[in-house]
Amino acid sequence: MGLDVGKSRGRRFNKESDYGKHIYVERLMGKGLVRYTHHGIYIGNGNVIHYSGEGERSERMGNVEKVSLENFKRDKVVRKYQYEEKVKVKEPEKTIKRAKNLIGMGRYNLAIRNCEHFAHWCATGKWRSSQLSFGNVRSSELSGAYGIKPLDGWLVLKPVMKNEKTEGGLFIPNDHYHPSTRSGVVVSVPDGEKRMSDPVVGDKLLVEGKETGAKVEIETGILWIIKEEKAIGVLETKH
Repeated sequence: MGLDVGKSRGRRFNKESDYGKHIYVERLMGKGLVRYTHHGIYIGNGNVIHYSGEGERSERMGNVEKVSLENFKRDKVVRKYQYEEKVKVKEPEKTIKRAKNLIGMGRYNLAIRNCEHFAHWCATGKWRSSQLSFGNVRSSELSGAYGIKPLDGWLVLKPVMKNEKTEGGLFIPNDHYHPSTRSGVVVSVPDGEKRMSDPVVGDKLLVEGKETGAKVEIETGILWIIKEEKAIGVLETKH
């Protein structure tokens, strides 16, 4: 979902020639009071790969999935997304390969991981969505969790200070038993373009070095500001 539209900037979609293109349809929600766009990648043979989100009526709500073109457009006009001339768009085969590689990815999030982010990344390698300028969107990624917004190359973590098992069953001891590493949950990330490999808010990371970064005390506890390069592994992910 992209809440950017009141304008039809795209070109008319051609089912026969627009193989591997970023496409979208305009839809209405809230009893027709809000118009939004839904984005996907046309992979040919009447099929589209898209990021199913809120209100998409999918059995796999919030996942990247392949659907029919008819299912995607729902009787709406399909348009081909019009990129600016300065934007380098990948070849159709590469775009489709990227889209197929992400089938099954979950954790749909309107603010940071939506259908427009997905389609832009497949077509250009840039993780972006023009809906981020929509005034009613709120998330820790946009406002800065705990009032701290890190600069490029840095992350804000909330340390995990107790013995804990991850969802996969990995046991992480506390610092007393394993002083060379520690774990933390990402609570704020930098603004700007995102890559698929970048940590997102909610990811639990294993970080090198007990003394890495800066410690900040707040009313609710301690935060840890570290260089992203010090993260040596992902224990649990929101991707």
